[in-house]
Amino acid sequence: MSVFSLTDQDNYDQFCQQQDAVQVCVEHYRGDCEDTTAVDVANSFVDTLEFLCSDEGNDVLTTLSNSPCASEEDVQNSALTDVQVCFETFQTEFQVQALKEISEGRFLENINMCPFLSTLKTCVNGALTTTCGDGLSPVMDRLWELNQASTPELAGNC
Repeated sequence: MSVFSLTDQDNYDQFCQQQDAVQVCVEHYRGDCEDTTAVDVANSFVDTLEFLCSDEGNDVLTTLSNSPCASEEDVQNSALTDVQVCFETFQTEFQVQALKEISEGRFLENINMCPFLSTLKTCVNGALTTTCGDGLSPVMDRLWELNQASTPELAGNC
């Protein structure tokens, strides 16, 4: 389910009705996770769900419903393609830096993720704003904040 499908009230209601069950499930299994990254991803998902199902999230999605990306599938696909290019660029640039660190005998933990993440955020916001209009920017900014807060060891202190 994409964020665009949540602009339909029935989809939104169905999505948000799962909020309590998801939170209970994640909380129940969180202690069994040995991988802290998995816990961070689960926390990020729960935080995102809470935001989207809040009054603020609903208001943002209502604004988003006026975007061409919400109503025109070809425009939505174009936006998603542009975002994919951003992620591919991020991945390539990070891999180049990682290989450099390894070749110089350093550990990957030494890589400052902040410039890479900043470039990714700028690229994604630019791609979505260009294709979908300004209505999506507040959604992306808020989701970015939630992800940064939920995954501090992945995001560093950016």
